[in-house]
Amino acid sequence: MFLNIKSIKLPVIITFILLFFIALSCPATAVDTKNDPPMDVQMGVFVMSLYDLSLVDDSYNAVFWVWLVFPRDTKTAYMTENSLELMNAKSSKPMFFFNTIKDSKRWVTIKYNAVLMHNWNMTDFPFDRQLLKIELEEAEHDAKRIRFIPDRINSGIDSMIKVPGWKVDSFSIESHLDINETTYGDPSISERSTYPESVVTITLKREGLRLLFNLLTAAYVAFILAMMVLFLHPEYVDARKVVLTSAMITIIGNHYIISATLPEMPEFTLIDRIMVTTFIAICLVAFFSVLTSHYVRAKKTKTAVRINSIGRWSILVIYIALNAFFYIRALT
Repeated sequence: MFLNIKSIKLPVIITFILLFFIALSCPATAVDTKNDPPMDVQMGVFVMSLYDLSLVDDSYNAVFWVWLVFPRDTKTAYMTENSLELMNAKSSKPMFFFNTIKDSKRWVTIKYNAVLMHNWNMTDFPFDRQLLKIELEEAEHDAKRIRFIPDRINSGIDSMIKVPGWKVDSFSIESHLDINETTYGDPSISERSTYPESVVTITLKREGLRLLFNLLTAAYVAFILAMMVLFLHPEYVDARKVVLTSAMITIIGNHYIISATLPEMPEFTLIDRIMVTTFIAICLVAFFSVLTSHYVRAKKTKTAVRINSIGRWSILVIYIALNAFFYIRALT
């Protein structure tokens, strides 16, 4: 029942001793996953709501679902609820989360309510387009471990979404690598780090025709009044002064109305370009009016009429051409 040591032969004992020392001399080896390809993680986003678009706060609010699908058994310990980051969020709140397994795949779904940063480009206002973005980045595992694959088939935006004053023009989701000029102190890498990122882009188009009419009606009325000055005979000096004064008062009043209606914008917008062009046109009308009045007083009526005609048609043609250029540029 007990092992008889004397019965064990010497060669066997020597063999066991040699194997023991060989095992001690060999360093323990771990499974090397550094050369393994990154794990594919399919990511999709569906936007349920857009609201509180704020030019003043450079932000907008969104409610959306995010889902990730990846293999059930992986070498990478992937906990999406702890490592998925909204890069352009001012604040975010996960409203719902579940993690389940279906068809040998792990399916993770998160519902967010977030306030997201947005840099408003108002150059073509009120016909501007805004590209609202949702930037989702893996914060723990770099691009050597994780690769995002966009789920374009199931991603999208709810067709019932209504944003007052806007029209949803398009939706897209793309995945790429976010290269950071730092390692964040990671001793295993050098120079810079790379993390997988998915970016959702929602294009909103402003419905600006009515807004344009409300803001610029007075400006165009002022221009028409100013042009009436040059359509009057240069000898009607007093009448021309009254009409020109009315045009100047109208354009200045329109400027104050626009300033009171719209928030301050850093960009030179379509409205600004038209207002400046109209003001310059009225000033040119005033210049030609004064010049022709001088020739009338000097009894050179024919010269006054000729100068008046040159000013009238040159200002009209240039003004219409510039307006057409501004509108085409904004709309296209």
